[in-house]
Amino acid sequence: MAAIDTLCPGCDARLCLEAGGPVPVCPGCHQPFPAQAPPPARQTVISGCTVCGGEAFYLQKDFNQNLGCLIFIVGAVLAPFTYYLSLLVGLALDLLLYLVLPYAALCYTCRSIYRGYPRNPEHTAYDPNTAWIHRPKDGPWARGGSSSVPPEAGEPQSPQT
Repeated sequence: MAAIDTLCPGCDARLCLEAGGPVPVCPGCHQPFPAQAPPPARQTVISGCTVCGGEAFYLQKDFNQNLGCLIFIVGAVLAPFTYYLSLLVGLALDLLLYLVLPYAALCYTCRSIYRGYPRNPEHTAYDPNTAWIHRPKDGPWARGGSSSVPPEAGEPQSPQT
């Protein structure tokens, strides 16, 4: 099912916007969320972010990176006891997951994750230069939280309280 995982710009609460679902209400600040997930269509690809209006996206496999690290750590810990075959099993499992799992598109500006939508051929892998160009300079995604970016050189930083 197509959905968007994002953060509320008002309070940084996590939201899941389901395509065709009701108008979402933020669980943190209890305000109606202004964006909705577009309905998935076979020929329609994501070209603009419905959350922040950004136009730049990157692709990554829709896989929990913490789980991937856990697979590697378990394989490494068991390696001396399994004659290092556990590393090969972890590698095979990782390769299988890579081949089976779909891609997700992520907005460079607000980091919203678009799952279940057709792949846009214009979207490529993460590029640090593109991320720098499309970084949030002001507005709700430029302040703290998980979507914050470091200040530019020469910009005054707000004092810590």
